[in-house]
Amino acid sequence: MERVAVNVAEAELPEASPQPRSLPMRGGIGLRLLVHILLFSTLVTLVSTATQLYLDYRRDLVAIDTRLDEVRSSTLASMGASLWHMDADQLRLQMDGLMRLPDMQAVEVRENYSGVAEPLLVSVGVRSDRATIAREFPITYQDRGVHRTIGTLYVEVTLTEVYRRLIDTGLVILVSQGVKTFLVSLFTLYIVWRLVTRHLVDIAGFLGAYDIRRPTPALRLT
Repeated sequence: MERVAVNVAEAELPEASPQPRSLPMRGGIGLRLLVHILLFSTLVTLVSTATQLYLDYRRDLVAIDTRLDEVRSSTLASMGASLWHMDADQLRLQMDGLMRLPDMQAVEVRENYSGVAEPLLVSVGVRSDRATIAREFPITYQDRGVHRTIGTLYVEVTLTEVYRRLIDTGLVILVSQGVKTFLVSLFTLYIVWRLVTRHLVDIAGFLGAYDIRRPTPALRLT
């Protein structure tokens, strides 16, 4: 009777069905892993983008300063001769040439030579009070061996285009880096699932269905 009871008890035990494999995003671990990867990658992207924009901004400022130094060294002598001879048309031609330089906002020549009743004033462009870099250079002329300061050259450069270029660059970097970050995160999650998670799921399913009274074949991980 005892032997029969044991057989009946064994017959009543249901056979454990194998558990289906979990998809990478089905469990909470995969989702949390993806979120952490995305957050960290986003932080790195923001820091690198801010650094790149700052370096671009400093590079543009250095380029503007270099351009203004070239204006001082290349045009002041010729402008001095034109101003000394009161040649407003020639001055305007020279100033129009300066306005063709990148980011140039306004150019102005003011005569301040002593003894002049009506000082000459020639201006090209429109001054602005927002996001500009302005420089003033004295205009000199050598008269009978004496250098005389006869006027002032005012040059104004706008930073509007600089800011616009920085915004465009920032958007391109953020979009491209965001897409790359998302794809890399998905690929990393897939690799973790392929190499680790799916094996853990198989082991857990095997152990959950294992019956010591009816040993099953050894688990093989592929």
